[in-house]
Amino acid sequence: WGLYRLLLRLLLLYRPLAQTFRVPAVASMAAASLTWCYVLGIHTSPATLRASVLLTLVFVASALARRVGPWRALTLTACGLISWRPEIALGASFQLSFGAVGAILAAAPHGRRLNRWLEAPGRLYGAVWRTLGRWVLLSGLVSLVTTLATAPLTLAWFGQFAPWGIVVNLVAVPLVSLLVVPCGFAWYVLATLWPEAAQWVGWIPDGLSHVL
Repeated sequence: WGLYRLLLRLLLLYRPLAQTFRVPAVASMAAASLTWCYVLGIHTSPATLRASVLLTLVFVASALARRVGPWRALTLTACGLISWRPEIALGASFQLSFGAVGAILAAAPHGRRLNRWLEAPGRLYGAVWRTLGRWVLLSGLVSLVTTLATAPLTLAWFGQFAPWGIVVNLVAVPLVSLLVVPCGFAWYVLATLWPEAAQWVGWIPDGLSHVL
C-alpha cells in the first residue's frame, strides 16, 4: 500500500497526466504490476501469495472505483489459492498467514474504538504524543491478537509457543515494513539493471533478516 501512495504522489507531480487520466487508477495498476514483478522474482511462499493476491484485489477495485470489503477480499484470496493449488491449504504457512489476517480483521472494530478513546480531549497533548500513543496501542493490539490467534496452530505444527513474540513484533514489523521490504525491492531492481550497485543494498535486508 505504501508503494501505491508513493506512485500516486509521483504521478500527481506530472500535471499533464493528472489532467488527462484518473491518476489513482493508473497508480493502482502500476502498483499491482510492480508487486507481481517483485513476487515473480523471489521464492514465493503461501504468505507471500496471500499478500500479493489480496493487494491485487484491492488495487483492481481501486482502479475500477469500487471498494472491496476486507473479509470478501480475504475469502476470495483463499478460494483462489486453494482452487489453484488445493494442497496449499494443508501447509503451516497458509494456515498461519490467513489465521493472522483474519484475527486482525476481527479486531479492527476494537482498534477503531481504541483510536477514538485516544483521540478524546485530554488524553494526550501534542501531535507527536498522540501519534506515538496510537502506534503503541494499535501495534500492540495487532501483535496480541495475531499471536493469540496463531498460538494453537503454532503449537500444533511446531510444538512451541513464544509469548514474547507479542513484544518482539512491535520492533520486527516496523523494521520489515520500512527497511527489509523496500531495500529488498531496490535490490531486485538494481540486480537486473546494475548488479554492482545491488551489492551495496543487498546487505541491508540480508543482515536484518538474520537479526530478526
